[in-house]
Amino acid sequence: MVASARIIKPFTPIALMLNFEIMKNYIRLNTLKMNPEEYVEWTELKIGKTILPFVFELKEKVKIGKTIDYLAGLIHPQSLSSSIVPLALDPKPKEIVWDMTASPGSKTTEMAMLMKNKGVIVATDRKKRLRAIRANAERLGTFNIILKPWDAKKPLKLNYFDKVLLDAPCTALGSHKYAWKRFKPDIAKALSRVQKAMILAGFDSLKRGGSLVYSTCTITEEENEEVVEFLLENRNAEVEEIKLNIPHTKSRLKNAWRFNPEDLKSEAFFIAKLVKL
Repeated sequence: MVASARIIKPFTPIALMLNFEIMKNYIRLNTLKMNPEEYVEWTELKIGKTILPFVFELKEKVKIGKTIDYLAGLIHPQSLSSSIVPLALDPKPKEIVWDMTASPGSKTTEMAMLMKNKGVIVATDRKKRLRAIRANAERLGTFNIILKPWDAKKPLKLNYFDKVLLDAPCTALGSHKYAWKRFKPDIAKALSRVQKAMILAGFDSLKRGGSLVYSTCTITEEENEEVVEFLLENRNAEVEEIKLNIPHTKSRLKNAWRFNPEDLKSEAFFIAKLVKL
């Protein structure tokens, strides 16, 4: 039973796999190059609209990486729930943002799109993982991204950034169909310790009044609510309301969101937005 870890529901491996059966495939439109109305008229892909104007459901099986849409930098494969994470952070064109564990760059390039290629995004990860971010940034035409190898358990620059995104490494029980096969409660606990070090590093790098979004694509409380509660116990912070009109599941932590697969027919996610007081 996967339920040996503290999670929202007593999931079994079979229940986890059934959740994946209701998930759809999605693509994110790169609005730096084309607006949604133009893209719907232009593309030959079979797509459907979603609650986000720049995210489309892909209604056919196709190798996205070989399509002209992808090669031209018009689209990027990204789930609907994943695309909501940068919207929760709401980066602005004049801001300086730290994307702490950025590879392969899906959320990084979405933030660049939301910022209209203005401001600065410092995207960090292990050195060998930066190549994927660079490739996606170049293909999508995003040029306000600075790549830097960094250990996200350490602050990058104290009291400096307007906003920080920590999409933390996790057990991925909400995004990978067979993640339960390698899952053990001790893994969640070990990752939780890493996530707690990362969230402190990100928060300490924020300006006062700045915002940090913490997210994962997993379902354990050790990796989600408990990480945010650790920050609240050790720093002067509060969980902000996420001001988006999007169906979601309430977390036991006030103002934090969970997405279960049935909410959006997309992968499970946890999102909390914190402000530095």
